[in-house]
Amino acid sequence: MAHQAPSLRTGSSFQQLSQAAEITRFRLEEKARHAARLKYHRDLKNVTDPSFMEGFVEGFVEGFMKGVMEAKTDMILRAHGTGLALEVISQIAGKSVEEIQAVLRKAGR
Repeated sequence: MAHQAPSLRTGSSFQQLSQAAEITRFRLEEKARHAARLKYHRDLKNVTDPSFMEGFVEGFVEGFMKGVMEAKTDMILRAHGTGLALEVISQIAGKSVEEIQAVLRKAGR
């Protein structure tokens, strides 16, 4: 039994080419609407794409932790500026006295 070659009109490449040819016949307004719909769908895909979400969450957590550390450093410097003992600052900040001293050295105090 002889095999028939697949029809070129049924493949996804033909369909894509056919759609592209159809778009070229759009009026300017139709092209603008089509471009807006494509952008919307691409944006939606990017937001729902798991790797995008993983990167977003990772970046958010990293930024959040950086903010927490900056706030804690600021609190240590302000507490030290009021004359609180390093042991008291250590208890409040939840860091060792050595870590408090390192923060102060880094800040030039």
